[in-house]
Amino acid sequence: MDFAVQTLLEATVLTGAGLIFMGGIKGLAVAGVLASALLVAVKRQEFWPWEVLIAASIVLAGALLLWTEHRGRQENATAGLVGKFVSLVLFGTLLNPLAAFAVWFLVVGFGLVPRAQRKDVIWGFAPTILRGLYALFFLIGSNFLF
Repeated sequence: MDFAVQTLLEATVLTGAGLIFMGGIKGLAVAGVLASALLVAVKRQEFWPWEVLIAASIVLAGALLLWTEHRGRQENATAGLVGKFVSLVLFGTLLNPLAAFAVWFLVVGFGLVPRAQRKDVIWGFAPTILRGLYALFFLIGSNFLF
């Protein structure tokens, strides 16, 4: 393959990973369709063995993500932390990172996660962590496959 085709493939794979991270379950489904379309375009003769693996992994990952999002909504743990994270992001965009952390610690004065709520907060952030892991696995797997 020439450079232009490789660049187009890599841009499409990065788009799929971004869809998984930003779109959640819907992004996971669209990225699965995108991976299937790339598989038809690049490796038509090896389509069905890989397609079964892609479909099974999308279904299992979607079910696990749905379960963790449901569990995270039940805990409702991230509601109190939103203000802290928004202030951290606002300070980080206006100042350099080290000064932002120093000013943020001085202004907010609290840790990100109180000790009594750590278990609840972990369930609140589990869907985001899983989305990041799925996006990483999509990048690695697609680069291996294509």
